[in-house]
Amino acid sequence: MNKTTAVFYFKTDAKQFLIDKPEVNQIYPLTPDAYATIKDKTSLPIVDPEKIFTDYSHRKIIARMRCVEKIILPILYKEKKLSIASKENCNFYWM
Repeated sequence: MNKTTAVFYFKTDAKQFLIDKPEVNQIYPLTPDAYATIKDKTSLPIVDPEKIFTDYSHRKIIARMRCVEKIILPILYKEKKLSIASKENCNFYWM
């Protein structure tokens, strides 16, 4: 049997889950709001995000993003069709 996990990011996702009641085996709330909304309202097991998304995995993501930044930002700054404001905005989102 396949294991199906419902993943919630927003509180609204959790509320909609409680209304729809899809067939899943476990719940994975990504934010405290989603967790607070679903807690004690279902008998399904709730996966603790801190057991899966550890500090080590977060560091790996940050390192990977820095590598992507080093490739993409120089390309954006060479692009002539983007305004200076657009380039600064892109830089803001990547930093």
